[in-house]
Amino acid sequence: MPSLFPQATRILYALKDKGIDMAIASRSPTLGIATTFLDRLGIRSISVAEEIFSSWTHKTEHFQRIHRKTGIPFDSMLFFDDEDRNIEVVSKMGVVGWCWVSGDGDGGGGGWVFGGGVVW
Repeated sequence: MPSLFPQATRILYALKDKGIDMAIASRSPTLGIATTFLDRLGIRSISVAEEIFSSWTHKTEHFQRIHRKTGIPFDSMLFFDDEDRNIEVVSKMGVVGWCWVSGDGDGGGGGWVFGGGVVW
């Protein structure tokens, strides 16, 4: 059964309660599997836009569609991903991106890297 970090669901719902809009951007060739996964995580209901489709354009098309649906400016968007190439391309659009980098393979934890290379 898929799951989020223990406090993640509460944080996401608290953000929604504060009026912060959230969207889902996923590059997946299997829409049904992706939406089932999101349903099991229990987070689809908090999304104001859901862009899940196979794409060869990194995440730019996802963010353009989210912008058209919501009117939210790119420079007001925050994006978390585990692929630095996605962070790079959406950052050029004005989106603020954070990339998850894996640990050292020996059990060392990973961390979030901001565009400037700062690890948290």
